[in-house]
Amino acid sequence: MKVIATEHGRSTQAVNPDEARPLSGTYFQESSRLVTERYGFSVQPTYDDMVKGGAKYAHGRLISGNKKVNIAELVVYSNAIQITTSTTADSDYVLDDVIAWGKSAIGYREGETRLPRLYESAIIVDFERNVDSIIAAFDGLRKGFHEALIATYGLDSPITLSSFGVGVDPLQVAAQMPPPFPGVLKPEFGLVRRTNHPYMANRFFALAPIRTETHVTLLEEFERALATK
Repeated sequence: MKVIATEHGRSTQAVNPDEARPLSGTYFQESSRLVTERYGFSVQPTYDDMVKGGAKYAHGRLISGNKKVNIAELVVYSNAIQITTSTTADSDYVLDDVIAWGKSAIGYREGETRLPRLYESAIIVDFERNVDSIIAAFDGLRKGFHEALIATYGLDSPITLSSFGVGVDPLQVAAQMPPPFPGVLKPEFGLVRRTNHPYMANRFFALAPIRTETHVTLLEEFERALATK
């Protein structure tokens, strides 16, 4: 398997808004200016944006010593802070910096309620093994669908795997995790063919609610499980 690109790595830290807000309150214009100056965002939110759904900043960077991280997006919600970069490791790094800096510069508080961090990893990969081996048990269905396409449209083209996914029952998520996690967590490990690429390239878009490095490991495990033909 070859990793072609990391589309994004997203880290979201939920917070208890009552415990996180500064005791003296906040002044949006000043806070937004400080955030923009700190991370060099070229796109800043308006006050109306914040009220409607979240303060979204885009196209920034964090420079810390010899380390530089490009930030695709920072979103500050009433109950969460979300960072999007190329990997979840970089997003965690920026998110930790935002939280620490926000305490000293703006007066945000740590809060007593400890909430877990959510992740989303999106990767583009090429598989070396034949992905169709995973649907070998459905050769009858493939043949029937192939014949139906020929009969209906005159379309004579091989039938192959187009997507794959496994996931968790959302009701189980709701029973085991506190709000707001059941409403925002996408508990699915999925693959879908990359658009505008020939199927013979075996290129897939992969999405999962886990750290980037774990995502890559599981994709490698997926390929190892494919029978060679």
